[in-house]
Amino acid sequence: MSLKIIQAEAAALYEIRHRNLRVGQPVGTERMPGIDEHPDTIHLLLMQNGEGIGCATFMPEPSQDSKWRLRGMAIDEAHRRQGHGERLIDYFLNMESGGVWCNARTSALKFYQHCGFVAEGEEFDIYPIGPHFIMRRK
Repeated sequence: MSLKIIQAEAAALYEIRHRNLRVGQPVGTERMPGIDEHPDTIHLLLMQNGEGIGCATFMPEPSQDSKWRLRGMAIDEAHRRQGHGERLIDYFLNMESGGVWCNARTSALKFYQHCGFVAEGEEFDIYPIGPHFIMRRK
């Protein structure tokens, strides 16, 4: 098994985002206009044996003491619970400093806590995706 994390163009992440984060929604909803093409946005692609199995997008969006916002984090179902998501986050934090925050799906709360994120505030809903928490890792 050959794992590799690379910086990629946003388009390389679209299929992974759609099949993991936009199930039942139309193609195109996985795109983040204004974010994906921003020159300071960093897109990471996790590849196994040359195939994309996970992704994460980091954009500069300061909030409190965090410089970066994590968006579009996804790992294919067959590859979850193997530390791949944490690898993507750690890879980014080894590249950039300033802390990371995100709107985490409530269903992924334990994953983000395992990665060192702390939940803030009350649960809130993002339609049509569902319940979320703001989470932060310094």
